[in-house]
Amino acid sequence: MIQSLSSFTVTADYGRAHTTYNVHVDGQQTPVARMHKDTVYSSPSEYRVYTDPGLDQLVGYVTDFSAKLADRTPLGKAETRNRALRDVEWTVIQNGLGELIGKSAGVSTKLRRDSRLGNLLAVPASEFAFTTRLHFRSPESAGFELTRLRGVRARYAATIHDDRVNRLLILACVAHYAEHHAQDIRQPLAEMTANPFKR
Repeated sequence: MIQSLSSFTVTADYGRAHTTYNVHVDGQQTPVARMHKDTVYSSPSEYRVYTDPGLDQLVGYVTDFSAKLADRTPLGKAETRNRALRDVEWTVIQNGLGELIGKSAGVSTKLRRDSRLGNLLAVPASEFAFTTRLHFRSPESAGFELTRLRGVRARYAATIHDDRVNRLLILACVAHYAEHHAQDIRQPLAEMTANPFKR
């Protein structure tokens, strides 16, 4: 079911012994998919992604850098690299779609990510006050958009422009953003109370 979604939002739940991302569509309170692992968010353990009405159908595995189908077939990867005087450059690689480069979309995002003024705004609190929107595309694909919605609790929205884009790779982008670039007031508390022997 998740592959049929043209847009969705993702909410996070951080705990000392679990990390869960729920996938929602407009008009439904119950999540249509769930990405979950039984460890704190910073653990390298992979997420399992479940869908169907009971959220009991395993459809794949996700880390903050890659995604696989339920049979462990690799789908691709998500990665970032640092740029001088600007924010990181995002790349999503999926076979047949080329390298989907994440470019800033919207005036606010471009100002903060792609200009020297952005260095002055590169403080954790800016994540709480401003929305960040990235459009991933390549010459072969219109790709998708990923938005980190403003607020002290991280929420994400995805809009798909090419149905060939695997939604599990978008969830890998969410995990990567959440674990390496986003700010959420719940993350430090989860980290402080986590069991150091359960990673």
